[in-house]
Amino acid sequence: MVISSPPINNCTQPIHSSSSEDVHNLYIPNVCTNNSFLNNTQSSKAEVIDCANDMNNEVSKEKLINNQHLFTRRIFYSTINKDVEALINENSPFSVKLRETVEIIDEAYERYGIFGFSFNGGKDCTVLLHLLTAGLYRYAVKHPEIISPNEDLPKIPTVYIMNSFPFPEIDDYIKEANGLYDLDLVTIAEPMKEALKSFIDSKPHLKAISVGVRSTDPYSEHLKPFTHTDKGWPEFMRVLPILNWNYNDVWTFLLRLNVPYCCLYEQGYTSLGGTNNTIKNPALKIENDGDEEKYEPAYKLKDGSLERMGRIRKSASPSPLR
Repeated sequence: MVISSPPINNCTQPIHSSSSEDVHNLYIPNVCTNNSFLNNTQSSKAEVIDCANDMNNEVSKEKLINNQHLFTRRIFYSTINKDVEALINENSPFSVKLRETVEIIDEAYERYGIFGFSFNGGKDCTVLLHLLTAGLYRYAVKHPEIISPNEDLPKIPTVYIMNSFPFPEIDDYIKEANGLYDLDLVTIAEPMKEALKSFIDSKPHLKAISVGVRSTDPYSEHLKPFTHTDKGWPEFMRVLPILNWNYNDVWTFLLRLNVPYCCLYEQGYTSLGGTNNTIKNPALKIENDGDEEKYEPAYKLKDGSLERMGRIRKSASPSPLR
């Protein structure tokens, strides 16, 4: 599927903020089931031309321009990469951090070629998915001998390990994200260790899997951007590009680039687990005289250290994905 970069719906205004501190003043609507956004399959002429101009071969350029439907991922990922590069070039503290993340992703593609992605529908993974698609585009442009410019980009091998107590909204968002980014998605409803083994066994060429882990997550403070799985778990390299991001960084990226995210974040949830251990964040509760409880959206949380106040129990043990 190919989309341009329009406002997410008619009531959304383009975001022009250049400072991550402005994130709390931004507004983005519920995009969990916004079909008008997900079904916009027509690329603009400028997006097609920009993508074609990254090709050195004139025959390849002409083929792409005349056969857009054969290059849907390439054109869409090119547009994402252009937006990411524009954000990097703003020369802000966040852009420095974003550049470091992009360099980690580029290094991962150089090391492993096409690698896997663990997607749980949460905000951190959503950031990472958007960045991985841009990274795959850059890798393809740099290595036409590996990914032919006469073909579309390969799909990103992706695993969704279903929670034992899943939110229906997360399942719906995973399906919509899969449609939007056109992933090679497999859904596995097994315990994490068994699910990872099944995923790796089905794709034995994969040597690495990227995960949206941050150093503030439980058991993650000592992880490095490239970290092998723990002993006793399926063996692969964990690629962790957003380790040094904080809560505000995540929402700066999502809002600035109008990235669709799960609608639960509009309802007061700030950290998503299962329905058995996740509640709306009390720090976002709106005081009112009525009987109905109301909450501000997740990006309104000003103190990122309160992100996990909506988790009512801790995981019994760390996983290799964190």
